[in-house]
Amino acid sequence: MKARRIITIGLAISVVCLNINLAWALFELQNAHAEDPWQKEFESICSKTDDVSDLSTAELKDLVARSDNLKMQLQTLEEPQRKIFLIRLRLCRDLFEFMLETKEKEGQ
Repeated sequence: MKARRIITIGLAISVVCLNINLAWALFELQNAHAEDPWQKEFESICSKTDDVSDLSTAELKDLVARSDNLKMQLQTLEEPQRKIFLIRLRLCRDLFEFMLETKEKEGQ
């Protein structure tokens, strides 16, 4: 009976320690990415997709150019992160380019 109790307590402590280690690793990972300069630029660019129809053609051209510049920075990231953010950036850029083409056609 005592042995079972000791084993149960040991397992419980192990699970708690494992969860603490995982939580700390996630915290460190989030902080590392939050400090990257490209992350702020990415968020600044892609946050504009919500109100893309309200943007002027000059703003859309600027966002397309900024997206192209950021793409070069993202090329230096490690593989899984690079692939994810390049795809997300491409989707944002494609939306800006589509709206720019649409607004330019409407203006003709």
